[in-house]
Amino acid sequence: MMIGTVVNIVLDPIMILYMNMGVAGAALATIIGNACSTVYYIYHILRKKSFLSIHFKDFSMKSDILSNVFSIGIPVSINNILMSASNILINNLAAGYSDNAVAGLGVAQRIFTLVVLVFIGLSQGLQPFVGYNFASKNYKRMNAAIKISCAVSVIIGFLLLSLSLIFGRISVAVFINNEEVIDYGVKFLVASYSIAPIIGFQFVFMSTFQALGKSIPSLILSISRQGIAFVPTILIGTKLFGIKGIIWSQPIADIVTVIMSAIMYIYIYKKMKRKALEEENTNNSSSENTNEPAYANI
Repeated sequence: MMIGTVVNIVLDPIMILYMNMGVAGAALATIIGNACSTVYYIYHILRKKSFLSIHFKDFSMKSDILSNVFSIGIPVSINNILMSASNILINNLAAGYSDNAVAGLGVAQRIFTLVVLVFIGLSQGLQPFVGYNFASKNYKRMNAAIKISCAVSVIIGFLLLSLSLIFGRISVAVFINNEEVIDYGVKFLVASYSIAPIIGFQFVFMSTFQALGKSIPSLILSISRQGIAFVPTILIGTKLFGIKGIIWSQPIADIVTVIMSAIMYIYIYKKMKRKALEEENTNNSSSENTNEPAYANI
């Protein structure tokens, strides 16, 4: 990850400024950075110091493998597509007010992306841990990790919210020197950061559902934040409240998605716990017959 990022950062000013390639230079720098990361991955795997393999003899098209790949991959793909679609929608609606509103929105989105990336990193770190404990039926440890991740996301969220309130105007002014754009940017930024303490929940639960192989809940969350919760909110909000409807549409959609994710996880966890208790009772019955102790970790 660092190789691609560092190469991109180094090449951006060279290609954009010194080679006068503009936006095309930025795009090419990104492609080269990704290519360098890919080459490193391939080199690492071919050195045979990894458990991973890219040899065709190790490829398998079994149904259980494909179902697991698609159950995780499809929601993520849909989420990425909806992110682009929602950006198009919100930019088009903001353009109906002024170019400065679009510019302010764009700056705020870039800054808030840093928040989203922090929580995506947290959730991706949690995902394999949840998967390991779910596979070993250690539901108590799995649930404890999820609770800790949610607590950490709240603390980080409040910290980022505080920083946005203190340095929001300064951070927007770094990108552009236009008072009206800065005013719009600060409004969008404060609205976005207002839900920072809870937005991490949806990423934690989305990764959890993916680790548990729960494709439907994961898919619902994927299409909720940028789709079924966001689109009606921004269309109705813009109709009733104008530019304020645009400003607060994403935070409201995030709140709805967080509530949905919490409800779904509570339901799924209770279902898993009930199943584990049934298995424990079955094991206890078997152990009584064989005079062997039964163990369970719920």
